[in-house]
Amino acid sequence: MLCRYHYSSKLIFGAVLLISQSLWAIEEKNIDNLLKGKPFSDPADITEMSADWQAQPLSYRDWGEGASITIDADQQFYPLILPIIERYAKENNIVIKSKKGTCGTAAKDLSERAVDIGGFCCPPAKSDRLPNLKFHTLGIEAIVVMVNSANPTNDVTYEQLQQIYQGKIVRWSEINPTPFKTVAALGAGSDLIDSVIRLHCKHRPGHWRLLIDNEEQFSARSNNVDNIVDMVKQVTTRPYAIGFEELWQLERLDKEGLAKPLMINSIAPTDLARLVKGEYPLYNTLSLTTWEDDVAHNPQAKKLVQYIIEHMGEIANKYGVVGVKELRAAGWVFHENELIGEPPRQ
Repeated sequence: MLCRYHYSSKLIFGAVLLISQSLWAIEEKNIDNLLKGKPFSDPADITEMSADWQAQPLSYRDWGEGASITIDADQQFYPLILPIIERYAKENNIVIKSKKGTCGTAAKDLSERAVDIGGFCCPPAKSDRLPNLKFHTLGIEAIVVMVNSANPTNDVTYEQLQQIYQGKIVRWSEINPTPFKTVAALGAGSDLIDSVIRLHCKHRPGHWRLLIDNEEQFSARSNNVDNIVDMVKQVTTRPYAIGFEELWQLERLDKEGLAKPLMINSIAPTDLARLVKGEYPLYNTLSLTTWEDDVAHNPQAKKLVQYIIEHMGEIANKYGVVGVKELRAAGWVFHENELIGEPPRQ
């Protein structure tokens, strides 16, 4: 009897453990909305590299020759931090050479041991996590859902937004029956939604995958553009368009006010207080990297990254960035200097 009881207990314990793991996986995926992808990756999930690679010192590319520090940072936030970088170089009388790239170019330069610092607009994938490479979060910024200024709609729910991009809601009149402004009558049923997407960094968590995780679940009618300029152009020139981009990019490229941001669940993307609470659902995570091994470690690079983090407050209001200090205070989860989890739900 004792053996049977012990065996049954083990079965029950195993079943409970399996259920717990399944529930944890669902929670990771977002228990409220299974279309949403994971916001972050596991910092312990590091890509294995050979001993020869790990013993390889940094070797700058031609553009970085003669520098004390080299940086390849993503175009989505490189212009934001460039003035801080230039000031640090002047204050410390050193040469810093940087370039505006993408998360992909930063990852390539890091994997080839060609730069001191890489800059990413989204959380790293496993392939970005290299031995002795540390990620340092600078902050988060809202991803703005934007429509043409002729559109009378000002607010959508998160679920409506997902249905628009899945092709389940196909007309603006399904959301708002008010006629479009300044648009000539095109006949009945002419309000077909013109959805525009820019599916960058497909293998990395966060960013647009906080809306719909799998690119295959976006409507086949969606127009996938290559760059930020094309995204804004599509929305500013097409009355029935909807797209998503950073607020500061919209303001930079739309000088005539031909597009406008939408609220999501009645929360404006400019409401940083709601963003820091985790209530606004779409955001980018901005980060820089440093090498921690003896071969590639650059003390000046580490000091520069810390300097940038400390001075992010200077650009927070201008560009809609929530810095690390505010994120920690609101309960966002960090591993060392890297943001790895959203705040607890209220």
